[in-house]
Amino acid sequence: MKYNLDAGPERFRQLAVNVFGIDPAGKSDREAGLEGIAALRRFWDSIGAPSRLADYDIDESHIEAMADKAIRFGPFGNFRKLQREDAVEIYKMAL
Repeated sequence: MKYNLDAGPERFRQLAVNVFGIDPAGKSDREAGLEGIAALRRFWDSIGAPSRLADYDIDESHIEAMADKAIRFGPFGNFRKLQREDAVEIYKMAL
């Protein structure tokens, strides 16, 4: 989510406000969106859900193969079309 935040900050603001009750007053869409992303992370943590690739014993040595599989059928994503290099960066952020 953080990787795509700037591609649609208003959508992440909506998540923050409508799902997590974040008060958007005085905040940019990006700032409110970041708060919403943090709130979602806290929720996943509160229910004990895995949230990092390391939780699945996945380390940096797997990233290249995972990126290849992510783009097997071409670019992917809803906010913007992501390429292999995007997948690599997202996986690195998720370690």
